[in-house]
Amino acid sequence: MATVEWIGNAKAVAQVTTVTASAANSTEYSLTINGKEISYTSDGDATAAEILLGLYEAWTAAAIVAGEYNELTAELDDAETPTVMTITGPVGLPFVLTSSGAGTLTVNDDIDATGPNHVSDVNNWSGGALPSSSDTILIRTPVSLLYDLDALAAIATSTFRVFASFWSGGASIGLPKIHRVSNTLSYNEYRDRSLQLDGATKVEIGQGIDNGGQAIINLDFQTSNVDVTVYRSPKSNDLTRPAILITANPGAASGFPLEVLAGSVGVGFYGETCKVTPKIGHSGNVANDSNVILGTATTIGSTFDQSGGVVEISTATTAIAKTGGTLIIHGSGAHPVVDNQAGLLVYNSSGNIGGTSVKCGGGGTIDFSQDMTSKTLSNAIQAYRGATIINPNGVVSGFAVKAMGCRLGEITIVSPVDKTWTPS
Repeated sequence: MATVEWIGNAKAVAQVTTVTASAANSTEYSLTINGKEISYTSDGDATAAEILLGLYEAWTAAAIVAGEYNELTAELDDAETPTVMTITGPVGLPFVLTSSGAGTLTVNDDIDATGPNHVSDVNNWSGGALPSSSDTILIRTPVSLLYDLDALAAIATSTFRVFASFWSGGASIGLPKIHRVSNTLSYNEYRDRSLQLDGATKVEIGQGIDNGGQAIINLDFQTSNVDVTVYRSPKSNDLTRPAILITANPGAASGFPLEVLAGSVGVGFYGETCKVTPKIGHSGNVANDSNVILGTATTIGSTFDQSGGVVEISTATTAIAKTGGTLIIHGSGAHPVVDNQAGLLVYNSSGNIGGTSVKCGGGGTIDFSQDMTSKTLSNAIQAYRGATIINPNGVVSGFAVKAMGCRLGEITIVSPVDKTWTPS
């Protein structure tokens, strides 16, 4: 058991891949990157040089419209009778080029890309070796971890700690969904986008001095358990997603523990199957410190606890215990136990609410007004002095409110018009 620190010290090397062709034994010869194919069709007896010349012309045409080809450089060893086409990538950037079609092409990666952003390069780690299981991994040197993100996929760490100084220097972990080559060319990223680990006893993100910075952090703990605390996050450099994305699906557990004190976090954001038991809080600003999104395929554990921030969920819960912040509920899952002591709960779900009980404290609001989807309330909302219940569109079947320790006039109820209220 050791402490291993990311130092990002490897020399950057460009990938070099060569393509050779056999004398024509077919009519179609193809190369593919990220599902995008270029090809040359011969008359069935073309020479190897003619095949390479045809592929080179196809590559040149594709580079105008396809970012995958544009960012790579293709060269022939001879302009008239080539024997090899050499493909070179930008320094440090790996790419995957394959041959397809009926024709015989040989593709060899003669030199692999590496550099300060490659997780698999031992020169990027203190001690000159990759971390091992049970090691403590520290990430604070502001050099991004971008490639070979599966190099630690079999490692179950003791502690994985990302300091705020890491992103303050502009560094990221993982790749965005869209790879931008230029202002006009981009493509869907086909390389691994998340750093993979086989679980961790403890993950801590955001300790230390935060001097700002825009970045992303993508972590995938696969099917193992992990305990995550987020103290703060960078600002996302991609406005379409939270700054920190976490994926984990510990099958036997009710869900991996996640505590967010501040920051922008998504779990299963792109629809990955996850299981999480969240505790969402704040670091002083109850309303805005935390912004958390739990994806549509994320199972929420036995209790959902929230004391601050803004949270969006789209699946069922077992029990909601809420003392502050805003919770927005989408989807069709049921929510049998809801205790909203303070803050706003927006119920846009079509699922049953209150199969066991619903409570709304004096500092709480339950709002059914934002969508027109019908939903069922199984038990009367137990409302305390100062509570607000909003149901102006009459979308709640079985809508009922019970005043707890107070009179009905001490509760604010926004209801449809022309309704009869019968005390009991």
